[in-house]
Amino acid sequence: MTEERFQRAVACFQRRELASAAALCDEILADQPDHVRALGLAGLLALLDGRPEGAAERLARAAALEPSSYDILSNLGTSYVRLERFAEAVEVYERALALRPTHKPAHINLATAYRAIGQYDKAIAQLEPLLAEGGEDAPLLAEFARLKVLANELDAGIRLYRKAIAVAPALLTARQGLAYTLQLAGRQSEALEEYGKIAAGLPQDARAQADLGLALVKAGAAGQAIGALRRAVALEPKNTTARAALGQLFRDSVPSWHVAMLNDEPRNAAYDAAIRRAVRPGSLVLDIGTGSGLLAMMAARAGAGHVYACESVPVIAEKAREIVAANGLADRITVIPKSSLDLRVGDHLPRKADVLVSEIVDVILLGEGIVRTLAHALAELVAQGAASIPRGGAIHAMLVDSPPLYHCDRASRAAGFDVSAFNEFSRYNYFTTNVRYYGHRPLSRPVEIFRFDFTRPPVRSETRTVELPIAESGTCHALVSWFELVLDDQGRVTSDPASRGSHWMQAVHLWNRPRAVKAGDVVAITASHDADHVYFLVDPD
Repeated sequence: MTEERFQRAVACFQRRELASAAALCDEILADQPDHVRALGLAGLLALLDGRPEGAAERLARAAALEPSSYDILSNLGTSYVRLERFAEAVEVYERALALRPTHKPAHINLATAYRAIGQYDKAIAQLEPLLAEGGEDAPLLAEFARLKVLANELDAGIRLYRKAIAVAPALLTARQGLAYTLQLAGRQSEALEEYGKIAAGLPQDARAQADLGLALVKAGAAGQAIGALRRAVALEPKNTTARAALGQLFRDSVPSWHVAMLNDEPRNAAYDAAIRRAVRPGSLVLDIGTGSGLLAMMAARAGAGHVYACESVPVIAEKAREIVAANGLADRITVIPKSSLDLRVGDHLPRKADVLVSEIVDVILLGEGIVRTLAHALAELVAQGAASIPRGGAIHAMLVDSPPLYHCDRASRAAGFDVSAFNEFSRYNYFTTNVRYYGHRPLSRPVEIFRFDFTRPPVRSETRTVELPIAESGTCHALVSWFELVLDDQGRVTSDPASRGSHWMQAVHLWNRPRAVKAGDVVAITASHDADHVYFLVDPD
């Protein structure tokens, strides 16, 4: 009766009726728990069903009852590998190999287990005789190459991967392994070429596109990397590797303040009004540093004949084109993916512009090169007497009493330890923040530090001593500075901490040692700029 049921189970297995075969094995084992062949078949069925733990339990019992069965030991080793119990897999595969020392799969299984526990030399020793017998087995060559790479024999790994590809050009594991090994060996251009071939051959494979994207990142080709990673995410939206790499590229290329700036309604309204005042029907407008294309679209809406908008960051320029097209203005706005310093009338603009628009400023006003950029544009790209928005700017500052601001960038003691020496790293620079979010009390009235006319270059370097009369007694922790952009006779944009709704932050220059001051005192600071950078010397001690 038992034998008849077991033969039925075998027949079901051969017909791929696996559930029926498993049910028959369970019936047999309920009556005869030590039926070796039923245990072995039940274990194999559990493996095929994706239940390695159940497989290991039954196959271990079978191996104990029948230690000379190669098939039982081999399947038990596989179940241990699936469970990542690699040391046990090695022991079982060694026993299986002893039973069939010339059996190729036994050597491969044992090599796989040795690799998993980091015994690469032993894994290599298992495969070498097989390669000597027949060196045209591409999967075996690829596995041997992988072992050589793991053993840090990169050149040997590269040779073996190339040999595997010569035998089987479509073997993906060999191509991926070769690309990865070339990258490890520092042969970036060759690695990139291989990743490119894989991605071209597998345009619908998310991993292939992601691997290419990551290789392009390492090669410094951010624009192409973004394209490949976008394809990977489109093919597999949950591909966390591609998403993380794409996110990092966007963080590196597109500062987050772009979005805050787009949501700054007072700034938008001021620019829109100034542009409407400057643009005449048919005007040719040049927008430098277009970003999202917002100011260019304002100019087109104001009646410009055509707007040329340049943007030096390729991925941002691409997005500006997309936004312009989505707003139905692609025929009136040309986005040029270049710095304005590289533009030439006749090549990029049909003639000199009638209106110049830009907002290439940072929290300290000059840090994005507005002086140099506008001087070049006025000399080379803009018509005589053209309107320039902005046309000038100023830097203002005041002294504040604010322990919260001070502790943003200075430390004294932490967990009972003196850590004040760490302050050296921040004492020579400023930090940026929205001062209005921190408790602070002005000690002086705002003072103008520098004023610039961008329409009359050159702007020359300057150093000056500025005296700030103390209006309120307190402790001077910091000098807070901000800018004012003069758009035209009527329009201003400011980063004044008292200005509500502005996305702009302020620069905070801390005293190394907070200083007590009284109303009527005068505090002198030194301010300097070189037309690109601004520096405040507030506390030389």
